Amino acid sequence: MTQPPFLLYIVDDDEDDLLFIHTAFKEIGLDNVCKGFLNGPELLQHLRFNAGKEIPDVIILDYQMPKMNGKEVLVSIRRQPWLQSTPVIFYSDKINDSLDAELKELGAFCCIRKGVTPGDQRKFARTITDLLKK
Repeated sequence: MTQPPFLLYIVDDDEDDLLFIHTAFKEIGLDNVCKGFLNGPELLQHLRFNAGKEIPDVIILDYQMPKMNGKEVLVSIRRQPWLQSTPVIFYSDKINDSLDAELKELGAFCCIRKGVTPGDQRKFARTITDLLKK
């Protein structure tokens, strides 16, 4: 099995959204680049267990989730020295200008409003791919 060109961690409490995003990357020719997590604590446990062994190229967070919201997850991620340079992108339909500014101040790379159609999902996947190619 070959190593994928990059590794994305995606955290979203909606299993359908995780599947849609994974499918969007597959449709643009990138299979097996996404690892999905259903909540923040699950991601943080995985990060602690794999500290230094597996570093994601980008972490994509939904904002509104049970147990920990995306902002709380972002703060926890930024406390990890080995993840300081890992871009964290919010992909949520809850993003507004005020929240966008607050999340960027806490260390988010950018915030993108969640799309609803397969075309929106593919556009998102292309945006992330273009970002990682830079």
